Amino acid sequence: MALIKIQKMIAVIDNSYSNLKSITNALSFLNISHVVIKAGDIADNHSHLIIPGVGNFSTVMNDLKKNKEDTKIINFFKLKKPIMGICLGMQILSSLGDESGPTSGLNLIPGSVKKMHSLENEYLPHIGWNSVKILKNHPVLNEIKNEMDFYFVHSYKFNLENANHALGETFYCENFNSIVTKDNVIGFQFHPEKSQKYGLKIFQNFCNWDGSC
Repeated sequence: MALIKIQKMIAVIDNSYSNLKSITNALSFLNISHVVIKAGDIADNHSHLIIPGVGNFSTVMNDLKKNKEDTKIINFFKLKKPIMGICLGMQILSSLGDESGPTSGLNLIPGSVKKMHSLENEYLPHIGWNSVKILKNHPVLNEIKNEMDFYFVHSYKFNLENANHALGETFYCENFNSIVTKDNVIGFQFHPEKSQKYGLKIFQNFCNWDGSC
């Protein structure tokens, strides 16, 4: 993979519930300028925003709201700058999550996050490699082949209000949305930073994306 020097400043949000090292390692490998910040420190010079996360929907959202950091993310969205959510970071892009009781999300992509239904031979959490069916073209998925495997760790799924916001789907216990998008926002239920070559390509594409489709 050719490495490209991208003259951008990528802000990676540290919400205290993320494995930031894997993401920063990926960005460093790609020679992409980035900084790890709290959401409250989002500034005008930040061109792109990455929201990672593992853990509990309610805990993360309540912490963001405590210091009005959720407003900083929403204002970034209103500037039409690109935003990527990863795993729990994707889920909090929704309107509502029901983990540990109903909690409002960032409402950047309308929908709700609910626990998946486990089957007899398929247990939760969903951990490991699984294929993603790409539903339509998107700049961030440039050169990503259909039905490629990516690495997942989750027990909750994102139910979209508008099916047009679905970009990729995966089957484990049931079909669920593994990539979602709306305007200048894209979310991945899987972990690109743990998904080797094609995960790196997703980061590279995202950092080259201007937020339009």
